[in-house]
Formats: sequence, C-alpha cells, structure tokens
Amino acid sequence: MSGAPTPLPTRARLLELLEYDEESGALRWRYRPDAPKSRNARWAGKPALACVNADGYHHGTIEGRTAYAHRVIFKMMTGLEPPQIDHDDGDKGNNRWRNLFAATAVDNARNAKARSTNRSGRTGVHRAKGGRWAAQIRTGRGKRRHLGTFSSFDDAVAARVAAEAEIGFRVRA
Repeated sequence: MSGAPTPLPTRARLLELLEYDEESGALRWRYRPDAPKSRNARWAGKPALACVNADGYHHGTIEGRTAYAHRVIFKMMTGLEPPQIDHDDGDKGNNRWRNLFAATAVDNARNAKARSTNRSGRTGVHRAKGGRWAAQIRTGRGKRRHLGTFSSFDDAVAARVAAEAEIGFRVRA
C-alpha cells in the first residue's frame, strides 16, 4: 500500500453496510431495506472487500471508493483511521481483530518479513568472516548498531532478540 489512504465513510455508515466476524476476520454485506432491491438482493450476506491485490491486501469498493479491509475493520472497531495499520503476524490477509494494530512507519518496518536475500532466516543475523555469526540492529534514522560476533547462530539470535526488547520492538503474538 502506498500513498495516503482514501478517507472512509463514517463508522456508523460502515456498521450499516457491513458485518464483521472478529474470529475469522471476514466482512459481509448487510441486508439493508433502504437499498435498491436488486443490488441488495444480489450482495446481502456475501463476502465484502474480498478481492486481493498484488501486495496481498484484501480490498473492494465502498460507495464508489477503493477501501482496504484492514482499514475498514479498524474503523468499524475503534472509529479511528490511523495513518498505518499493521498485521501483527505479517500476514496481510489475516484481518482478525487481535491481529491488527495502529502503527507508525517505524513499527511497520520493524514488523516486516525477512528480505528474500536473507540467507540466515533471521533478520539482523548473518554469517561473518571466519564462520562466526554476527548480529546487528537498526536503531532508527538509519543508524546500525553492531551487537557482536558469536560462535553459534542461537547466541547471535539471542543478542538480536535482547536488542529488539531494549529498543522497543513490538512483541509478536
């Protein structure tokens, strides 16, 4: 998702249009007696915002505007529209309420999945010269902190995890 998010209808309007299942994360169109019968009969009870874009986000159209499911759900639950909403487990399709949280750009970057070029399988841990393992972390504003080199991969991961806790990374569910 890039750029400023499209403003959503009011929370009250979203609650009129949609029903949300917190356990499954699914949205469905509500039956509305005020809607044109043909349209309402066609869509009432069916999945809403169920299209998936190339980035993996569920989206659709509400009142002629593109809307992302996770943003709609957050507004339905809280009435708020934060600049960014993150999926705690990193799965963009998991829109269960317990998986969504308001985030800053820093929170979102910290919760990102490991890059495709990562060969160790753990962000911030890599093989150093001489076969040892090195750990590092970005502390903000592009600054990188070297955490040390270790004889075992597990020790390097433990150093990284400790640094994440010290800096204030979000603990994953």
